[in-house]
Amino acid sequence: FQHWLDLGAKLQAASERTGAKLPAIYCVNWFRKGADGKFVWPGYGENMRVLKWKLDRLEGTGGGDEHVFGVTPNYGDLNWQGLAFSPEQFDT
Repeated sequence: FQHWLDLGAKLQAASERTGAKLPAIYCVNWFRKGADGKFVWPGYGENMRVLKWKLDRLEGTGGGDEHVFGVTPNYGDLNWQGLAFSPEQFDT
């Protein structure tokens, strides 16, 4: 794991010298299940909502909360139009 931390530091230093932009890295968990044993996320057809948020983040317009692992969108940062997915479901 230290190798990847060192590599990240080297790339960051190089990007600061050259002005190059490092790629954004994202992680999702589409397969988390709730207490009922069903998938929490409503399905692959809804993944574009998260992908849109990622693009918004790259453009500097997407919100979210920063933590040790990166930035996580808040319920209001995703477009829920046409989908009945409550803030309570999202918090799960």
